[in-house]
Amino acid sequence: MRIGIGGALLLLAAAVGCSGYQQMLTATNSLWSVRVVTDRREVADCRLISRVDSNDSLRGCGLTVQPTVEECLRYQVTSAGGDTLLINGLVGEAYDCSGRSAPSPTTSAQRPAPPSTSAATPTPGVTTAPRSKQVEFVTRRDAVKGCIYLDEVDVKVACPNGSGASKDCLADRAIGSGGNTILLEGDGAQIFACKASL
Repeated sequence: MRIGIGGALLLLAAAVGCSGYQQMLTATNSLWSVRVVTDRREVADCRLISRVDSNDSLRGCGLTVQPTVEECLRYQVTSAGGDTLLINGLVGEAYDCSGRSAPSPTTSAQRPAPPSTSAATPTPGVTTAPRSKQVEFVTRRDAVKGCIYLDEVDVKVACPNGSGASKDCLADRAIGSGGNTILLEGDGAQIFACKASL
């Protein structure tokens, strides 16, 4: 009976851990959908959810690699269920403004959302770039600073057909995961979603 109970507890712990990771991944992936404002008037008709603090280690900053203060606060807003951040330095307030008719464009500090990484449907007669050209391959960790970590891949196991085929294979894996950047380190590759350069 001990093995049965121990096994059940192990499965329960694994399920809880996976659930928490999935929630963190979802919140991290949607952090760029958060509208950032600096004027309290823009959230006057929104519902305050909670205060957020970039130094709050319990709330964390999601799966973003070396996040900025704003990225950390955006993550905390999405994980709290909000859609708008009233930012004030290292802290802010998470608001739900989904009941509003339309967001006010004045004084909005929101950055544009990253471009969609999904493959577009090709137009007849127009050639599309190979998948390996749609993904950026980097070898330095600082190149993915501020990016969102999505997955890790063992290149030899996932893409065993040689270097040229491996890049196409890795690009397919990255695009399928919603990523647009791959950090190559030895036999491993890490997939990231990086915002467009502003």
